[in-house]
Amino acid sequence: MRLILIRHGQTAANVAYTMHTALPGPELTHLGQQQAAALLTALADEKIDALYACAYQCTALTAVPLAADRGRRVLVREGIREVSAGRREGASDHASHTAFLELAFDWPVDPTTRVPDGESGLEVLERFDGVVDEAVRSGVETVAIASHGVAIQVWLAPAQSTSPSRT
Repeated sequence: MRLILIRHGQTAANVAYTMHTALPGPELTHLGQQQAAALLTALADEKIDALYACAYQCTALTAVPLAADRGRRVLVREGIREVSAGRREGASDHASHTAFLELAFDWPVDPTTRVPDGESGLEVLERFDGVVDEAVRSGVETVAIASHGVAIQVWLAPAQSTSPSRT
């Protein structure tokens, strides 16, 4: 199976450097809408058999133009949501962002550590793996997943998992 990972378009939270990881999530900015529309050109030569997104507005709004163009429906799956910011939800200061990212990007070394009032690396990997495993089991050739920057980066970190979906 071929997997295409798509990070959602720009949101106001991205621009304001605000940690916004709770539902319903932020909407796309005008630039984010343009980025979603640009997927049609960027992926014009890609056959996409299934398209997944989480329930956050920004991922759904990123996936909808591509789904409409391809005559597909967006399969909403909770497992590909962003890593929870926990008690840092809503923070926009540099120290909070740095602490959050350092913890998340240290998960290849110790995936048992937990975001304060949030989730562990193992929990993030298990839920994301579950969606990818579902896609693999579906038997389709190419799947696009619209998700979030940190979640995608954590899942892609090579030392984190021996999941069959990544081999």
